[in-house]
Amino acid sequence: MGETTEKQFLRIPGDILGGICALAAIAWIFPEFSTIAGLTAVVAVVALAGAWVFLSSPRLSYGGRQFSYCFFLATLTSASTPTSLTQARDRVAGVVGVTVMSKCRVQLLEARLHNPVTGSVSVDWTIQQFSDVVTQMHTPLHGPSP
Repeated sequence: MGETTEKQFLRIPGDILGGICALAAIAWIFPEFSTIAGLTAVVAVVALAGAWVFLSSPRLSYGGRQFSYCFFLATLTSASTPTSLTQARDRVAGVVGVTVMSKCRVQLLEARLHNPVTGSVSVDWTIQQFSDVVTQMHTPLHGPSP
């Protein structure tokens, strides 16, 4: 579960930075270009920046991938230059929202599987135990109060 948490910490900043770059490009850079060459130049610069972070170190590589992914998802929606900020905003909010919900789900799962005796998370369960945990995730964590 530690790798998932580490990826979450890299995913959110990568998504936010990629989204900010996409919104800035749509608002200020793309209106200045009327050909595919301008779009290609901007996409190449962002791809270079994302690749630079991706290749920097194993701990930061996922953030560079998410940065590029979020920028491309927001700007490359059609064969022409994007003109509306709404679609880019919605796509970036969707990626960040799913990331936050996934992080909450992982923390809830860790809380349900935590072994207080050993202090670790038990990952050696049967299918029935996993099914029970998933069923319990829909109930309150501390149960009803007396």
